[in-house]
Amino acid sequence: MLVTTKLYIGRKKMVNWIQLSFVCLMLAACANPVAPTGGPRDTDPPVILRSEPENGSVNFDAREIRIWFDEFIQLRGLSQKFLSSPPFIKVPETRIRGKSLVIRFDEELRPNTTYTLFFGDAIADFTEGNAIPNFRYIFSTGPVLDSMELSGKLVNAFTQEPEKEVFVMLYDIYEDSIPLQERPYYISRTNEEGQFYFTNLRNIPYKVFALRDVNANLIYDMPNEEIAFIDSLVHPLAPVRKPVQDTIPGDDIKGDERVLEKDEHKHGEFENDAERNNFLNEQQQATEDSLKQVRKDQALMLHLFNEVDSTQRLEKFEYLHPNKLQFIFRFPVKNLKIEAIPAFDHPWKIPETSSKADTLWYWLTDVDRDTLKLEISAEKLETDTLQRPLTRFQDHRKQKQTDTTVLRLDVRSNLPRTGQADLHKPIELTFSEPIAAIDIERIELLEDSVRILPEIKFRDEVQRFLRIEYPWKDTTHYDLLIPDSVFLSIYGHYNDTLQRSFRTRMRSDYGNIRLNLEHSFTSGQFIVELLDDRGRKLQQKIIPLDSSQLAFLVLMPGKYQVRLIHDANSNGRWDTGVYFEGRQPEKVFVFDKALELRANWDIEETFIIPE
Repeated sequence: MLVTTKLYIGRKKMVNWIQLSFVCLMLAACANPVAPTGGPRDTDPPVILRSEPENGSVNFDAREIRIWFDEFIQLRGLSQKFLSSPPFIKVPETRIRGKSLVIRFDEELRPNTTYTLFFGDAIADFTEGNAIPNFRYIFSTGPVLDSMELSGKLVNAFTQEPEKEVFVMLYDIYEDSIPLQERPYYISRTNEEGQFYFTNLRNIPYKVFALRDVNANLIYDMPNEEIAFIDSLVHPLAPVRKPVQDTIPGDDIKGDERVLEKDEHKHGEFENDAERNNFLNEQQQATEDSLKQVRKDQALMLHLFNEVDSTQRLEKFEYLHPNKLQFIFRFPVKNLKIEAIPAFDHPWKIPETSSKADTLWYWLTDVDRDTLKLEISAEKLETDTLQRPLTRFQDHRKQKQTDTTVLRLDVRSNLPRTGQADLHKPIELTFSEPIAAIDIERIELLEDSVRILPEIKFRDEVQRFLRIEYPWKDTTHYDLLIPDSVFLSIYGHYNDTLQRSFRTRMRSDYGNIRLNLEHSFTSGQFIVELLDDRGRKLQQKIIPLDSSQLAFLVLMPGKYQVRLIHDANSNGRWDTGVYFEGRQPEKVFVFDKALELRANWDIEETFIIPE
């Protein structure tokens, strides 16, 4: 009996321990905000129950805002998504307290100013991450909420593609230097489509400026910061809304739109704070929707660009090849003059200039110095003195006198090693060094095994680029043979044998694009670029303004785009803007649809170019 009693008592204690452990686990589960198991997944964002002070308050003088929700919340990416307009010098402190969010200000607020705190989708429920979309908290330090609006779109000045995550800023001081000195009065940020919206603005004109803010100080003070500007003051517009379902009793709605009065929303007209917050958010969303749809013709258009220092400069001076110097300038160089110090009494170099005239090469021919000293000057370039040791040049000369190794001339061709060649393109050869002599009779070109006589000529004065032209027949086999030592460079180097076989495409493999141009420009010229579907430039044509038609012929099937630049100063290139001169970037227009070209097709389109 004694043993049995002890066993019973042990079992009873064990049951009590199990019950106690179960109760503790249940209490711990209740104390932690974890997702419940079972049932449908929660997809609803947190609901705002109330806020102190109220959202939409006037005569605001609090140092702290507290917003209560119906569930626990989390803040996701708040530092990237939070935006205040006007901006604060010190970012407000935000912290979660229970089921509420506390926002505290560490600076004095501007008098008689409407503030908008935009949280984006940073506020989400704790368990599932369901975010409140586009949440705003609005208040005024004066007696009314300002209600004027402004909207627009920001695109890249050259590509015309939308620019996202760029600040658009409004100033109530109108000096041109203000974006370089002070933070803006109001601020917005572009979305994925490059669109921006301002609401609750004062009814005054504004200076408009956009900035990709590299150092996050809202001031244009870095040379690599991209900007955009409107060159006149802009007046905001009175709000026009589409009606929302939660209308206020007594609203007078005419048709499908209504104008909101400044004192229309008063706390007494709402049953609770949740109703008030929902109404304000719906009105803000209705504002953006109306700005998108109703006012397309009144939206601002900003073109983002990077200012370029217009001072000409020698960017790089290099000693490349044992016989080659390279000069790289910031811009195409004009009236360039380079003199050796002391001067040579014989020819000592062959100059070569790039197609854009911003790079110069000197092929050294007869330099009997260990160090080369040069004086360089050009239009808009300060005179400078350069000095470069020529050890590699002199070592190369000595090596040539003793080395029996034969150095070869490198030759590259635009012909494919296998497959088909383009019917409309000439054969082009590029040499690693300028050519001094050519034995042209030894070059053989065969058409279906019959020798033909193409036109062979250099297309540059330095003789580094050779072109072989012939009226190719379609679907025909050709053989090109360039034997050893046909070309001799200025340094005494010969080519190796070059042999290529190719077959031309059918004429029906190609298509053509023809454009009719309509515009009202009266000065300058047009630069028209043909792009592939990745935006890479394939061809470029410069045409006068009186040309009403343009054609890109003999094109392979594919998707193409057309970009047109109004070259206002007729310098043959696109020019960026200059802010302090009030000069916008030269206008660029992209044809509004991709051109899908098929084999043996002609596409004809009309390109209407707005001024």
